Amino acid sequence: TTLSVSGTSTISANITTSSTQAYTGAVTLAGGRTLTASTVTFTSTVDGGASSLAVTGNASFGGAVTNMTTLSVSGTSTISANITTSGTQAYTGAVTLAGGRTLTASTVTFTSTVDGGTNSLAVTGNASFGGAVTNVTTLSVSGTSTISANITTSSTQAYTGAVTLAGGRTLSGSTVTFTSTVDGGASSLAVTGNASFGGAVTNMTTLSVSGTSTISANITTSSTQAYTG
Repeated sequence: TTLSVSGTSTISANITTSSTQAYTGAVTLAGGRTLTASTVTFTSTVDGGASSLAVTGNASFGGAVTNMTTLSVSGTSTISANITTSGTQAYTGAVTLAGGRTLTASTVTFTSTVDGGTNSLAVTGNASFGGAVTNVTTLSVSGTSTISANITTSSTQAYTGAVTLAGGRTLSGSTVTFTSTVDGGASSLAVTGNASFGGAVTNMTTLSVSGTSTISANITTSSTQAYTG
């Protein structure tokens, strides 16, 4: 039913429980592992042993995750420390941040919502946002971004790589900075706040910016462009 370990854990095989798994001490994986439970709680660090980790269920990460190839969580995720993988990170359920977090991966995929817990989020790598992002202070993505839901931050949003929209999107922040290109996906973009366009904007229907705009590349829309500031 439940499994709890008060000290360190070395996990060399898959573990399945009908209820919770709780690892209080540092965890080290030996080989690619799948942990199946209602919720898997890591209170301390996780060393992936240069292997993968799949959590089937909810997950809570209380310490840094390092030395891992890929990470996937099928349920909800509470992230209270930085997570670094050499490959992908895939969060299927809703994600909640505790403290300012940095997620480092080839691509970080959020299929559902992200609640920032009034903290910052930095993605070092590519990012895919499938659900609404709310309650975040600052958001930065060093790689490409696929944006399939609205994103709201109390401060800045910075997209260094190329951005692709899926559906009409609203980005709300003090300033939204696009360093590279924006592909509108034949949809609309509304920026609530200031905007800086560093690369060409194409394949967009309508564009509106409620604040100031810095335009450093050509912008093409099939319909209207509205710059309020």
